[in-house]
Amino acid sequence: MAGQLFLYPTITNEENYGLKVLNKGWSVYYHNAENELIELDYKPVELNDRINYIETDGLWDADSCDILLSNRIVLTDFRNLFGSSGIACKNAKLGVSAIWTSADSRQRSSVAGGVFNVTEEDYKTEDDLTSVEIDLDVAFPKAALKGDVNVSVVIYIAEPGIPEYDEMHLANEYGFILGTIDSFTLKLDGNGSLFPVFEVYETDKPLWYVRCDWLDPLSDAFSESVSININTAHKNYKYIDQTQKTFCKQLLIETMSAAVCCIIEEARNSAFWDQIISDESQESGSVAEAIQYFQNTLEWDLTSPLTVSESARKYFDRRMVD
Repeated sequence: MAGQLFLYPTITNEENYGLKVLNKGWSVYYHNAENELIELDYKPVELNDRINYIETDGLWDADSCDILLSNRIVLTDFRNLFGSSGIACKNAKLGVSAIWTSADSRQRSSVAGGVFNVTEEDYKTEDDLTSVEIDLDVAFPKAALKGDVNVSVVIYIAEPGIPEYDEMHLANEYGFILGTIDSFTLKLDGNGSLFPVFEVYETDKPLWYVRCDWLDPLSDAFSESVSININTAHKNYKYIDQTQKTFCKQLLIETMSAAVCCIIEEARNSAFWDQIISDESQESGSVAEAIQYFQNTLEWDLTSPLTVSESARKYFDRRMVD
């Protein structure tokens, strides 16, 4: 059966009814092991792209840390949204909400921001002086999401009004979405992650394996040529799945430590190793830059396979807090 088609007036790219939206921009935070709130930077996957990835500080990842998104939306000149020539009854109340979806995690929910309306006083001025600030805060616990998180900021009917004779054509049902005023997508894994971990489903593969497909580690992108693959089809996956009661933190630490050791040793065995660890500047995003990050920022000892193994285990012990 075909879905019901609504022809109510709504906010669109072509018609915003004079509404002005000031978007402060999304901020991304997480809590570290000391429960301090730490801000993370992010940037578009490609120039002018609305999909963003987190520039990790070396301690955050989606499996072991929470993540919080925060924004402030300022709406002005919204008087014309109300009344017969607008999108809602004159005495209705509208709300702002953040609706988030994660297809990879099969989750969807919303977080209410604030409510606004117009009063008789608002109509007494010649100019539209209406204004409201809406704070939006969306929090996700650790290991709750994977892949992309899409956030849409919408205006909806928070409190239906009593329609006048010339307002019968307006939407007036609680929760009805009247338009989207902002959208934001954040990648939680893959490109931009310090450790590019991907889940695969392969019945003939081990629990985990590493791919190092670079030709020139001085220029090839780390995010495109390296992958740590976790096999969800393996019988022991339940022991490194943080959503399961059988989860074993130490096994995950050993898995990640060994995987990163493989990556570094693969680079060590290449003809580029001396340049990788000694050149002062490396191409942005390259395999060489990532390995220098381990050495210079995370202060790993890359002298030998033994010292790398010890550094990696210390790092993941510290990062994967209970």
